[in-house]
Order: sequence, then C-alpha cells, then structure tokens
Amino acid sequence: MGLVDSPGPETSKPPPPPWWTIDGAEIPLESLETDPLPDGTGPDDIKKLHDLVRFLARENRLLRERLEQELKHRYGSNSEKRPRGNKNAPDGEGNASGGSGAAPGSDSTGPSSSATAAGDPEGSGEGSVKKPGHSRRRIPPDLPTDEIELPLDDESCKRCHGPIHRLERVESYRFHYVPGHIRVRVLVRWRCACDDPTCDGPFQIAKLPPEPIPKGRATAGFLAHLLVTKFADHCPIYRFRKILLRQKVDLPLSTLVDYCKKSTELLKPLWEIMRQEILKSAILQTDDTHIRVRLPRQKGVLKGHLWAYRGDEAHPYVVFEFTPDWQGKAPQDFLKTFRGYVQADAYKGYDALFKDGTRIEVGCMAHARRKWVAAQASSPQVAGQALELIGRLYAIEEECREVTPEQRRSVRQERSVPILESFRVWMEGQKARVLPKSPVATAIEYAQNQWAALVRFCEDGRLNIDNNAVERELRAVALGRKNWMAAGGGIGGETAAIGYTMVASALACGVNPVEWLGDVLEQIVTCPPDRLHELLPDSWKRDRAVQRPEGAAVGTNEGVSGAGTPTPAPSPVRPPADAQEAAPPDGSPPDIADHGLDVDRQQEPIGRSEPRSDGLRVHAALVPPATCSFRLYSPIEERSGPSAEDESPPARAPP
Repeated sequence: MGLVDSPGPETSKPPPPPWWTIDGAEIPLESLETDPLPDGTGPDDIKKLHDLVRFLARENRLLRERLEQELKHRYGSNSEKRPRGNKNAPDGEGNASGGSGAAPGSDSTGPSSSATAAGDPEGSGEGSVKKPGHSRRRIPPDLPTDEIELPLDDESCKRCHGPIHRLERVESYRFHYVPGHIRVRVLVRWRCACDDPTCDGPFQIAKLPPEPIPKGRATAGFLAHLLVTKFADHCPIYRFRKILLRQKVDLPLSTLVDYCKKSTELLKPLWEIMRQEILKSAILQTDDTHIRVRLPRQKGVLKGHLWAYRGDEAHPYVVFEFTPDWQGKAPQDFLKTFRGYVQADAYKGYDALFKDGTRIEVGCMAHARRKWVAAQASSPQVAGQALELIGRLYAIEEECREVTPEQRRSVRQERSVPILESFRVWMEGQKARVLPKSPVATAIEYAQNQWAALVRFCEDGRLNIDNNAVERELRAVALGRKNWMAAGGGIGGETAAIGYTMVASALACGVNPVEWLGDVLEQIVTCPPDRLHELLPDSWKRDRAVQRPEGAAVGTNEGVSGAGTPTPAPSPVRPPADAQEAAPPDGSPPDIADHGLDVDRQQEPIGRSEPRSDGLRVHAALVPPATCSFRLYSPIEERSGPSAEDESPPARAPP
C-alpha cells in the first residue's frame, strides 16, 4: 500500500520520518501506511494503530517516570532507607533463572523474603528486631562542673519540728552554656635603659612571641576558631562578623577574609605532608563535588571542583584539592605515584588510572544501589527485589565489621560471592524484559558495566563495599556551599581545599579541630620543616599534645610561651610613675574600656634590643569553652625619672 494523496492543493509540510523514535528505540514505518487526510487521520491499519498506541503509552509512562524522579530529586526526601520486614523480597540464595522476571529463588509474583534478610531470625515478622533502649548518655568527666547547693526551705522535721541531719547526697545534672566572648589580653613590655647616664647602650624591650600573622591582631586561637566556624560549622565569614559585632568587636570583612587566607597559606606545608602520606596508603578512596568560584575582576562565577582523597587506616587523612574544571587530569596528576587500590565511582575521568595496571579499580555498591532506588517509582517489585539482594550484602558487612581483614575475606567468599553471582544471572534475565532506556535498564546497565569493580571487595578484606566514607567528607562541602554560595576569586578555591583538609583530617583522627589548629598555628611558625610531621593530627594526639596547666587558654599565651615553654618570671624593672596614671582605672586603654571588654594583663620579660615602636596592638585569641580574647601589646612611649628614694643619677630620656 502506498501513501494516499490528500485532496486539494499540495501543502508545504515536510514528509514524515520513516520511523517512530520512542525513548531511543527506532520503530520503522515502512508498512505503517498513513492517510494524510485534511482532518489529520492517522494510520489506516487498525493493527498498526494499536501498536502505535501501545508504544505511545510506553513513552508516556517513561516520561511520567522521569518527571516523578525530577520532582523527587528537587522536592522529595533524599533518604535511601527502606523499611524492614519487606515480605515481597526475594530469597536470593537459590539458583537464578535467566528468563524469569523474579529474583533468584522466587516465583514471578514475588515470594516472601527469608527471615534473616528481613531482620527477623525467627520468621515471625514482628517483635524480633530489638531497638536500642532510650537512656541518657553519660556526661564526659572532663567537662568543667559548677556545683550549686540548694538549701532546704525549713531545716526542721515536718512532723515533730525537731532538728534533722543529712542522709544522702542527691545530684541532678543540667547542661549550661557559657557564650563565647571577647577578652582583652594585655602583654606589657617595658622599654628599659641603663641607669648609668654615661652609658650609650641601646634601649631594651621584651621580644614578642611568635605570631601566625606578623603584626596582625588575631592569635592562633582566634584563627582556629575562624577556620572551624567556616569549614566545619558552615558559617560564612560575614555571619561570623555579625557574631563578633554582637560582642562589640568590629573587624572588617576584608580583614577576616585575609585572616582565613593567610592561615591556610601557613598550613599549606602540612597539607602537602598529608598528601604525601595518603599516597603511601594501600587503599585510597576518592570522589568529587562542585563549588562556585567568583572570578577576580570579572562578573559571573566559575564552576570549579573539589576532589577528596581519603587514605587507609595507617594514613587516616582526608585531603581536598581544588581544580577550576572537571577533567580526569586532576586525579591522574594527584595519583601519579600511587600504587594500590583506588575506590571511586564510574566517572570516566578515572578510567585512565587503571590502564597501566599499577592501580586496581574498586567500585562503589552504594552508587549501584542508588540506581535501583531511582527505579522504585516505575518498577517497585523488580527494584525491590534488587534492593533486597544488595541489602543482604550490607547485612553481611555489618556482621563482620569488627573482625580481622582475613576473617572478613573468608566470610565474603562464603556468603557474599553466591549472592553476587545470583544477582548477576538475575539481571541478565531482567535485561530482556524492560525497555532499553527505562530506570531499571539504566540500573542493570550500570551494574553490568561496573561488575568487575563492584565485586572486587570480596578479594581483599581491607576493601570496603562502597565509597561512602569519602562521600561523607564531601557532605561538609555540600552544606557549606549552600551558605557561602561561592568561594572568593583568585585562590579562594585553594583556601577552601586546605581548610576542609585540616578540619576533615582532624575529625577523622578523633581530634578536636579547634584545639589542634590552635596549637598547630602557634607552633608551625617556629617548627623546623623536618619536624612538621609531628604536627599531623594523629601524631599530635599521640605524642605532641601539649600538656597545659589548668585554666590555660587554648591557642593563647596564657600559661605558655612560644611552643609550650613556661613563661619566665617578670623582670624586676621599675615602672614609670606616669604609666599607671595615664591608663583608665581598670588598666585598659580607653578604646577598649569603652566597649566593656575584659582585660588580662601579662608581663613580658626583657628580650633583645628593638627600635622604638609606638601605638597599641590588639590580638584576638580563643579562650575555652568558646571564648575569644584580644591581646594588647602596649609599649611604653617614654620613661620617667627615678623616685625620690633612689640616689642614682637621672636616666636619660628616650629619643
């Protein structure tokens, strides 16, 4: 049958294509004769018309599924958890039938799952899975404690009104928060001269302690608090400035940004050591995420990427690297000298890493599972069966979490390998039953393309089944970019990479990042390059933790001087008589006292000779539990003469 010409004049409509394209599938229309009548009538063959309707119905269903996925991704919950006790789960331990639509060991209608897989050892389906009981957690014994004794309203017996005595101490614990506040710490330095008027010796003044930012107003503790607030608590710097303004401390936004940049520049040698250390790992996990970076002196933003690399247990560091693009050259350059297992997702940029055979690819089962979670909306039964099989693999991993790597490998070979083989055969049978571009087909294609890497965790007990450990490190970046929106131009991306590296590595080693960074920023100024490895968080926790006296401030010079050396006793130099008269009654300079800030004064010993310097220098430092202080250096501008009781000749005045 040929095409039937329509009556009337010819139109300029283009001829119809020789096929129907439905979700990527081309359906030839050689025998699908159409009758282009003026009223738009379709094919004149009823059977072919029915086939067309069925294909259009499938296309409509696929479009609806994609729409639902997009809506769920934008507005729905991101949780991938499944309820326990799923009675439609497959058995999974039986033999797979390639042509069957059900999972291995189950019929086509979806039989009941095994009791163990559903979390019900007895098969009762309820009451067997015990939830952890609710109880108050113990209070850490090292937290500061304030005791408040509550007296009785009437210290007499309520019946006979006689005297009473104590029987038992009853304690009730409450958490109390002391807000962070700014303190002013004044380090007093006396400029001294020889008492002999004929001596032309130089003036002497105490040497300032090493500072992270020379001539800056922030101490190591303040800088550590700033870095942790931004990169661990996801607080933008402009909000941090508002917090300081509530405490009557006005630091310009540009100054705080400069503090953050210079702190990370100071920590970059430590970042380089961490990078070298994780390259010594036998197993390395990696992933990436995007951030927006403002272009310097240009409008618009650049979409850069942060790459996260996590070492093994012997090298427990998390190193971030920033690149202005998303190309495979970044991980290839970073891992150029690495030899061992690399666990990553299916990003094509990683493929070049495994061509020479020096690095072995390990897949991520969580990524494969995520494809099946997306397919639940369109095919809940088939996707549920696949998720149940993957859930059994994770249940095995949970059981052997605390065993040795050799024991874990033995358990995987005995129990996980049969499940994986059944899963592979089952997917082969499902592949012929689904549309090529459907979510189920996408999940099957992903698993089959990555199958060798997905099952490699069974070869070595040290390997993880997924890449979730490094993905959790990227969660901090995802939360932060929602708040600070974009990194600053120039080296803003590199600053973020170093900041996230320091915070994530400290948390991975079980170290308080505020305490560790406060001590590191204080010591790294004078630390020799060959001893920088002692400042790594695990080494600091094990060997280099500074034993501070009780009540000493973290990251300040209260109780310590330099790198933890006790502060020497003040030199017995007579202060000038007019020095105390010029200061306010509380001893603080006028601009500080007007704001109501507390003042701590600390004497500095006489050190090397220095030229005369004028003005006041205020330094901010962190005081526990969340306290900031300003250190104020106050050089004396002029020296008065001797007292009446002193018979020595008058000293010469400073120039």
